[in-house]
Amino acid sequence: MYIVSGEEMRQVDRFAIEQIGLGGFTLMENAGSSCSRAIERQLKKNNRIAVVSGGGNNGGDGFVIARYLAEAGFDATLEVIAPRMKIHGEAYEHLLVYERAGRAARFYETDSEAVEQAIAGADVIIDAMLGTGVTGELKPPYKEIAALINRSRALVFAVDLPSGVPSAEAADIQAGVRADRTYMLAARKMNASLPGYRSFYGTIVPVDIGIPELAYVSAKADRRIWLDEQKALRHLPHRDPDAHKGQSGRAAIIGGSMNMSGAVMMAAEACVRAGAGRTTAVIPDDTLSAAAPQLKEAMYLPLPSESGEFARSAWGKVPEAVHADGVAVGPGLGRNVTNDIFPLINQLDIPIVIDADALLDLASDLEQLKIISRTSPVILTPHPGEMAVLTGLSIEEVQAGRFSLSAKFAKTYGVYLVLKGRETIITGPDGRQWVNSTGNAGLAKGGTGDVLTGMILAFLLQYEDPAEAVFMAVYLHGLTADYLAERADQISINASDISHELGTVICQLKQKCNEAGRTIDIRD
Repeated sequence: MYIVSGEEMRQVDRFAIEQIGLGGFTLMENAGSSCSRAIERQLKKNNRIAVVSGGGNNGGDGFVIARYLAEAGFDATLEVIAPRMKIHGEAYEHLLVYERAGRAARFYETDSEAVEQAIAGADVIIDAMLGTGVTGELKPPYKEIAALINRSRALVFAVDLPSGVPSAEAADIQAGVRADRTYMLAARKMNASLPGYRSFYGTIVPVDIGIPELAYVSAKADRRIWLDEQKALRHLPHRDPDAHKGQSGRAAIIGGSMNMSGAVMMAAEACVRAGAGRTTAVIPDDTLSAAAPQLKEAMYLPLPSESGEFARSAWGKVPEAVHADGVAVGPGLGRNVTNDIFPLINQLDIPIVIDADALLDLASDLEQLKIISRTSPVILTPHPGEMAVLTGLSIEEVQAGRFSLSAKFAKTYGVYLVLKGRETIITGPDGRQWVNSTGNAGLAKGGTGDVLTGMILAFLLQYEDPAEAVFMAVYLHGLTADYLAERADQISINASDISHELGTVICQLKQKCNEAGRTIDIRD
C-alpha cells in the first residue's frame, strides 16, 4: 500500500481516469460499494445509521454507501450538508442514482433541524463530508456538524479520512471529526502516520477501489510504502542450507562505557541473534570485565580508555583494529568530548550504523558527510530528540514534518535515515520511504534502540539491498514487541526480550509464507 498526500492522490485519480480510462463514476461506485461491504461487518440490523455527506467526491462516496446500506436492509438515512446546487459531476450523478432507486436525501439547507436530529439520534454516523481537498479551517455549517458528530455517543466511521483533517503535512487542525474507524480508500494518507493527526483516524481499514499500480508509478506517488505483513513476507531473511559463518558477515559494534556497558552488549546480542556470522564488541578496556560475562557468543576488542570511556587515542586505532564487514557505533558510548567517529566513516568503506551518542558527535560536523567519498551505506537511527539536534529544529517541528524532513535530510547527506517513533519512517538516500506498521508503547524503554541497531547491522551483512535490510530490521523489531505484548502487558517488555523472541517471530512468518504457498527468498 502506498502512502500519499492529498495532491498526489488527485494526480493518481486523474491518471486513472484520463490515461487508463477508469471513469470517475466507476471509481466512485467502486469506493462506495467496497466501503459499504466493509462497514456492514461492523453493523447490527437494528442500528440507526446516518450517512453524513458533503458535495464533493467524498460526499459522492457517501451517496453510494447510503444506497448500498439501504438496499442491504439497514436503517440508513442520507444527510447532505452541501446545498444541492453545489453538487456537481460524478457526485451529482450518484445522488440521482440514489434518488432514482426510490430513496430521499435530506438537505441541511432546507431542513437543518431534521438533519441535526438524525445525526444526534444515530447509533452509527458515517462521515463523508470532506475529503483530501480540504484546506484551512472548517467553515460553517461543516464546523458545527463536526462538533455535533464529536458530541454524539454514536460509533463514527470516516470515509477516506475524517472531515477537517488536512492532507497536507504540518497543517494545523482547528476542528475535525474524531472517528472510531476510518475506511481509507486506495492509498494510505500521509497524516495518518503523524502524531498530531493519528488520533483523529481511529482504527484504519484499507479499502481497495481498483486503481492500477501504473497510476501510482506514473503520477510519481509510489515513493512511500506502508510496511505491513504482506510486504514483509516477500523479504524475510533466508539462509542457504550450505552456508558457513563467513557468508553471514563479520560485525563490529563500537560502544560502551563504565556506566553503560549493557547498551553495547544488548546491541551485540541482537546482532548475534539476527544472524551475523561473527560479532565483536569493541569496548573501552576498563569495561571488559563487566561486559564480557554478559554474552558468551561475542568476541571482544578492548581499546584504550580514560575515565571509563574511549580515550582519544582509541579512535585512531579503530579503522586498523576492526576487521569487519560492517560496523555500528554509538550504543552506550557516552558523551565524551573526545569521541570522534569520523575516522570510521572516512577510512572504513563498509556499512556503518550510527546511533545514540555517536549521533551527537556526528551533529558537531554534519557537513563532513557531504564530502566523504563512500560506496557503502551509512545508516542513522535517531529518535525525535536526536533528530532535533541533527537538524537544529525543535522536537515539535521534527514531529510535524517527519516525512518531508526525513526525505530532505537523507537526500542531502546521502544516508539511510531511520526516524524512530510510532510508525518509524525509513528513508533512503534517493528519497524513497517505508513506514513501519509494527511496534507498540512497550518499546518506549531504554535499550530497545540498542537492540534495533544490532539487528540492522546483522541484516546489512545478509541482504544485498541496504534498504531491504533496514526496513526488515525495523519491521521485525516492532513485530517482536507486538508478539510480546500479546503474552504480557506492554509495560513489562524489556529490550533483551526482543532479542530472545526474534527467532520465534521470524519462524512464525516463514510458516505463514509456506501456508500461503510463497517462497521465502523472494526479493522485489
